[in-house]
Amino acid sequence: MRRMTISALAMKTWLRAFHKNVSITVMRFTPNTFIRRTNPKAPATASYGLLAIIYPKLEYSASFCSILGAFRRVWPGLGRYFAAPSGSMMRWVLNAMEILNALEHHQAGRLSEAVAIYQAILTAEPDNPDALHLMGNAAGQLGDVDFSIRLISQACALAPLNTTYLLSLATAYRVKTQFEQALICYARILEIDPKAVSAHYGVGNTLQNLGRPLEAVDSFSAALSLNPDFLEARYNLANLQKSLGNLLEAVHHYRLAVALKPDFADAYHNMGSALHALGRHDEALSSYEEALCCDLPETHNNMGAVYFDQRQYPRALACYRLAIAARPDYAEAYNNVGNTLRKMGEFDAAAAALREAIELAPGYAVAHLNLGDLLMECELIEDAAQFYENAIAVAPDMAQAYFQLGIARSRQNRLQTAMTCFEQALAHRPNHADALYNLGLVNARRGQFAEAECAYRLALDVAPDYLDAHINLSAILLQDGRAAEARQHIDRAYSQKNVFEKHAPGADKTVLILFDAGQGNLNLTHLFDENANSTIDWMIEYASDGQAAQLPHYDLAFNAMGDSDLTGDTAGPVAKFLQVCSKPFLNHPDKVARTARNKLPDLLAGIDRLLVPKVWRFADAAAWLPAMEERLPLLTRPVHTQGGIGLELSTDAGQLAQCRAAQTTPVYVACYVDYRSADSFFRKYRVIFIDREPYPYHMAISPHWMVHYDTSDMEDFPWKLEEERRFLENPETVLGAAGMQALRAIGARMDLDYGGIDFSIMPDGRLLVFEANPTMLVHPEITDGPLGHKNTHIRRIYGAFESLLKRTAAKGAARL
Repeated sequence: MRRMTISALAMKTWLRAFHKNVSITVMRFTPNTFIRRTNPKAPATASYGLLAIIYPKLEYSASFCSILGAFRRVWPGLGRYFAAPSGSMMRWVLNAMEILNALEHHQAGRLSEAVAIYQAILTAEPDNPDALHLMGNAAGQLGDVDFSIRLISQACALAPLNTTYLLSLATAYRVKTQFEQALICYARILEIDPKAVSAHYGVGNTLQNLGRPLEAVDSFSAALSLNPDFLEARYNLANLQKSLGNLLEAVHHYRLAVALKPDFADAYHNMGSALHALGRHDEALSSYEEALCCDLPETHNNMGAVYFDQRQYPRALACYRLAIAARPDYAEAYNNVGNTLRKMGEFDAAAAALREAIELAPGYAVAHLNLGDLLMECELIEDAAQFYENAIAVAPDMAQAYFQLGIARSRQNRLQTAMTCFEQALAHRPNHADALYNLGLVNARRGQFAEAECAYRLALDVAPDYLDAHINLSAILLQDGRAAEARQHIDRAYSQKNVFEKHAPGADKTVLILFDAGQGNLNLTHLFDENANSTIDWMIEYASDGQAAQLPHYDLAFNAMGDSDLTGDTAGPVAKFLQVCSKPFLNHPDKVARTARNKLPDLLAGIDRLLVPKVWRFADAAAWLPAMEERLPLLTRPVHTQGGIGLELSTDAGQLAQCRAAQTTPVYVACYVDYRSADSFFRKYRVIFIDREPYPYHMAISPHWMVHYDTSDMEDFPWKLEEERRFLENPETVLGAAGMQALRAIGARMDLDYGGIDFSIMPDGRLLVFEANPTMLVHPEITDGPLGHKNTHIRRIYGAFESLLKRTAAKGAARL
């Protein structure tokens, strides 16, 4: 009797434990009902041991193992108590014991031993549902999912109300990516037991697989309403909310998850990512630090991203390198190292890191893209284009790669190819505002202004505050005579914001740059070294009262308003600024104003070896001086245009009369001097003045009297390039000592910190001056292109300008 009592107590303990810990509906057994049970097709209690295999982290798995051992210890007593069991009952009991034995092997990972026992049971009893179920799970673990589904389906057919079998079958269908079949299994479980937490959880995971995230949210929420401490459901719901952009909800669920599991590194990691996206950087870093207990490389990497966004590049770099130390083949971390080193100005090291990322992951399109961007910054345009093409090859739908390739082709003046690239970018991302804007730029460069206007307007539909699109659209409208609408776009661009700061981590000074809303600003795209200078762009025409005294800190100021004819009404704001500005100021507006075309002859009067043709400014046709036809040939151009737009040469009175009659805006009229060389070509030279010293920039040779470098086909004629090279390397051999002295005198007379002059050389050696002002553009050439030889001389100009900025900032600091 004592042994019977012990056996009964052990059985009750075992069954009570399973009834308490297993969430599915079970029949409450007593020792007597268990022993008398002889139907092998009924769900056996031993089946619940599988849950300890499927969910090894659930808290009841440990108690299962201890109960299993207790049952084995008391089994001999049960055998003695039932001295003469029937054959069928004994077979069922022995099979149950064999299943328990197999489960021990299964749990320990000894699948071959477990499978051998399952097979033996099924050989003797082919319809044993427990053996079919467990054998099916083992088959799935061994990779034969089809066989797994077949076996578990047989178990379900034998015991259709066994939710454990259905749960395993759903899991197998999910592994097979047969998600609709999995949902059918989960639905059947919920019909049997609407409170089956695991089924709600499984539905949520499956709906995610099917791309139905909002329904998945409902399923995870249902699971959590039944069991708020269901860690896996809580974590998956947090991840899902994060992917949906519901970052605050995600953070809430991550916090609940880590409350349940304080060492849950993945949850801390993902919560850090969500907080980073919310801009809560300090909290993000704290969350990542909690995740570091597991030394996850992803955590180090993401911490680096937070520091990167805060412009703390050395700290970001340290985090990325810790990520690589934890995972040496971490391509994303190498990519991030490259981006960070690029920001720090270490271009060679940045390129090496990006190449390592590509070596580790050749299909990593982002690394190809970033290396292309780096090479573009280094003016290696064709090399950059190759990496953009590589990115497209591995990610054909990557809109940004098409866009950047378009930028590269535009820089190479391959405008049709550039247009095609921008159109492909838009095909993959129709709302790509930058692609629309650059499509407008390319069309404008091709003279297709209607198409450019359309592209700018589309860019503004996508991004209503796109400043450059407003500005360029305004220029087209102004050129087309739609001044009122043009003004609306300029006002829209600058009425809300007129100060734009750009910080460089390695900068040793900050330059305040004054702009206006017109077209007379110097193009500063390349002039200021982005690594050595932080800049503050101020649209001073839109300055508010008192703003001049409230600007961010700067070390010196530079006036970029280079053409007084194209500059707006800035006299008042500039005067107020000069009253409070105590820092050095380069290119004073009063000196710039003296370089207007009609004022230049007087400014340069008296300098030897110069020919400066007379220029008149006429507000309208009635303002013309009488007998202007006696001064033919004459050049006529609108005052408010550049680049030869509207420039006309009149060689007879009829042509001049037509120009005068067509005048609708103020014009300049200048005497034309035939400057054709002996070989019948026209030559135009450009020299840049830095702190009043001349630096040769380029020369162009054209068969047409209106010479522009872009239309002179220099790269197609080696003899032209050779002549330009001689001028750049030693301008005095071309201009003569007197010509060089004349240039120095011009620089001193203009008295500008930055300026330039376009001129030609007359047969008698005099310099024929076309224009001289601060609007002269200097831009680098493609390093590996036909004009790459010019970059040595262009870098001299940039270097001289940077030296001027350093000297000026130092003088300003010394005065304080």
